Amino acid sequence: MILSCACFTAAWIGIKFLTPRLPLIEIIFFRGFISLICLIPLVYRRVGSFSASNYGSLFYRSSFGVAAMFLHFYALKNIDIGNAAALVNTAPIFVAILSPFILGERFRRQSFFLIVMAFIGACFILKPNSHVISTGALSALGGGFFAALAMIYIRKLHGSDSSTTIAFYFTLMATLSGLPMIMHFVWPTPLEWGVLLGTGMIITAAQLAMTKAYAHGEASLIAPFNYVSVIFSYAVGMIFWKDIPDRWSLLGAAVIVASGVGIMLAGKKAKTFQLE
Repeated sequence: MILSCACFTAAWIGIKFLTPRLPLIEIIFFRGFISLICLIPLVYRRVGSFSASNYGSLFYRSSFGVAAMFLHFYALKNIDIGNAAALVNTAPIFVAILSPFILGERFRRQSFFLIVMAFIGACFILKPNSHVISTGALSALGGGFFAALAMIYIRKLHGSDSSTTIAFYFTLMATLSGLPMIMHFVWPTPLEWGVLLGTGMIITAAQLAMTKAYAHGEASLIAPFNYVSVIFSYAVGMIFWKDIPDRWSLLGAAVIVASGVGIMLAGKKAKTFQLE
């Protein structure tokens, strides 16, 4: 999961570089299409077939994933990369809330206080007392919600379809969702072509690593490791864009990260108790 976070952060750098000039729908198309090209031989070699066992759950996983991706890309275009990462990474909190209803995993009472604290942290970043709440910030929060649903359906697909198949159908959905870009196509510069290609390849590696992590672990325990990407994102924001977060954003991010880690530790403790 940490490797996945590092790859995703590198990809977000590329996406943020591309968003000022290229339409989001075009970026989504090439993100999906390049990953799809990378995955086709991998699926053929590992699985031997493009067929799947659970098309219904694959559709939901892919649809939620594309929705999360669009909202995250919109956030990257409009707010600091670190704040976008912090808000998108409310996903593990949403996973902890939703997984008992969708997966039947036990909701731990210790998590309730931590979930409330995480949303207080999100409010510090959203700053609801300011004149206008940024649409970019709200998009990042929405991206976290849809990412949580995608994560849960990855877990639900464990045992019926391989991680490679799951990733393949997600990239296929992303490619098809980006087809309307033909109507508003902007020809990329040579540098932008290179960034699109590199981003697509890096994000494919990140997607496979994340999918495999969720397929082999309890969703509410694996998810908090996503918070590593928050640290990475604030760092690259300061290095590449000179984004210096204010104290409220840093406090909010710290509260979100601490809450996520707390949920993870509570889950481990409960699991150890059950084994004993």
